[in-house]
Amino acid sequence: MMKAGVISLQQSIPFNLEQLIPFIKVETIENTEGLFIVRSTYRKTNLKLPIKMLDSVKQLAEQEDITISQWVECVINQALKQM
Repeated sequence: MMKAGVISLQQSIPFNLEQLIPFIKVETIENTEGLFIVRSTYRKTNLKLPIKMLDSVKQLAEQEDITISQWVECVINQALKQM
């Protein structure tokens, strides 16, 4: 998983950056002066949920060893696929 931000890549990577470009999603990474800048494709939001529900979601996410956000994303994706 690649996160938003800026990082310098060492010269010893086993591929050149031109080989990576075809696999980059449009408008998520900019190449400026040899520096790859990763822009997040996510937007932050807040949800108001009952405390018991949130506790249950937290437990389910912990059981799968993922974050609450990752768990919610998976459940929403499953619901959207069923539409």
